[in-house]
Amino acid sequence: MSDAEMLVEGQKAPDFSGDTTDGNRVTLSQHIGKQRVVLVFYPGDFTPVCSAQLCELKSNWPQIQQQSTVVYGVNSANILMHKIFANMKQLPFPLISDSKRKIAALYGSKGKFGSIRTVYLIDGNGNIGGAWRGNPSTQAVLDRIMRLEDNLPSR
Repeated sequence: MSDAEMLVEGQKAPDFSGDTTDGNRVTLSQHIGKQRVVLVFYPGDFTPVCSAQLCELKSNWPQIQQQSTVVYGVNSANILMHKIFANMKQLPFPLISDSKRKIAALYGSKGKFGSIRTVYLIDGNGNIGGAWRGNPSTQAVLDRIMRLEDNLPSR
């Protein structure tokens, strides 16, 4: 797969691991069968569009959590920069540092200089349940979560 080739719905999501702003190391496999995952690849912390995109997710956080779903923001910034940004924006979900851009490459979101703005919804079975290039509305992502047939309950 080329770096910018998107994954498609129904495809098995590649497992990944990365360090998060909450001090943990996260893998996709730890969520399979337990939670859905939304991965938000975005170009940079502190930029207007990226801030607005992540803050829209923050504004809808209770509805997202009710759907047995976790969110991770992903880009190549280091943990310290991510922590400063997450604290400033009061993000309720962790950010993943992908400094070597390995996760972005796995998900077809590695651009020439950083992450290509892409959102993936991974269902409870570990498959791509939704894929959007750009900045889909949080409502569009929530609507897709609610149409998944992965047998995970709402909370």
